[in-house]
Formats: sequence, C-alpha cells, structure tokens
Amino acid sequence: MTLLADGVTLADKQAINRALLTSGATITETNAVRKHLSTVKGGRLAAVARPARVVTLAISDIPGDELAAVASGPTLLGVSTLADVREIVIRRSIILSPTATAAPKAGVEAPKPKKLDSDVLLTAAPGLAFGAAAEVACQVGVTPLILGSIEGESRDLGIVTAGIARSALTNGLPVGAPAALLSGGQTTSPASRLR
Repeated sequence: MTLLADGVTLADKQAINRALLTSGATITETNAVRKHLSTVKGGRLAAVARPARVVTLAISDIPGDELAAVASGPTLLGVSTLADVREIVIRRSIILSPTATAAPKAGVEAPKPKKLDSDVLLTAAPGLAFGAAAEVACQVGVTPLILGSIEGESRDLGIVTAGIARSALTNGLPVGAPAALLSGGQTTSPASRLR
C-alpha cells in the first residue's frame, strides 16, 4: 500500500527501495525510511480514519515482531523519527532524489503514542509458525531445531545453516538426524547479485 508524500514519485520510491536492499539495511530500517515517505504509513491511515474504531490484524514478517514495523505500520504507532530516517540514510549511504530528500525534511512526524486508537491482534508471526512446525516435526519423528528469526546477508546465513545441517547429519550436533532446522526472517543480498 503506497500513497507517497507530496513530490515523491514512484521512480523515487523504487530507487530508494533498491538502494535500501543493496545497502544491507534491516527490514526495520527500510520500513522506517518508507513510512516517512508516505502519507498513510506510520499510523497515518489510522489517524485519518478517526473517529472510526480501527482493528489491525497483523501478519508479522519482522524479526522480533515489532508491530509498528510490519508493513511500515499504517495503523500502528511508529517509534521512528525523522532524525532516525536521516541517520539511516547517511549511515547506509542512500542517495535520495531532491524530492525524496525534501519529503523527510519537510515531513510531519508519524503520530506518537496516545494519539491513535487502534486495536492490534497478531494473527501470524514467525514464532507462531516455528512452534507449529516443531509440533508437526515431532509427530513424524523428526527432531526440530528452532534457529529463530534471522537477519543478515543471505549468503552468510545460508552457509551457517548448511553448516548446522551438515553437523547434525554427520556428528549428531546440535541435534541428531533426522532433523528440521526452522528459521525465518528478512535477509539482504549485496548489490552485485541484485543487478
């Protein structure tokens, strides 16, 4: 869902997303930047829905299930600030177009606590899925090993996960085979593989 801030174009948004993906930014950092370039994210959709009661059924793909970061939180209170966005852009060396640069500078802070009336129900999340998958694995005689939510460079995480699988198969550590390694989250890829 996108309703861009005044002056920000679809091409700007696409370029920013590509730059964030290739910079190694976490999903939380990426969503913080995106919400400040939007007129509906960061709780703004709930703010314009007043006085209607807003109920959010959230499906989290965010490590740690930070609900305000899920889908950049259109109906949820955001904790990131314009200063945070500027810091992310500088630290991750993101080059913004003049219109995109102007949007966070002139933008309005996302609504802060006690300014929204929104009920939230987490309906699906990695942790819930890990538990369900582990139960099924046990039922069919496979030992589950929950690695949890992961973030980082996809190649590095793949190497680590493969090493754990190899060790389980050959050494019985950290669990014996047959085993199911359970993880989920948001990984990043270097720019060279996204071109």
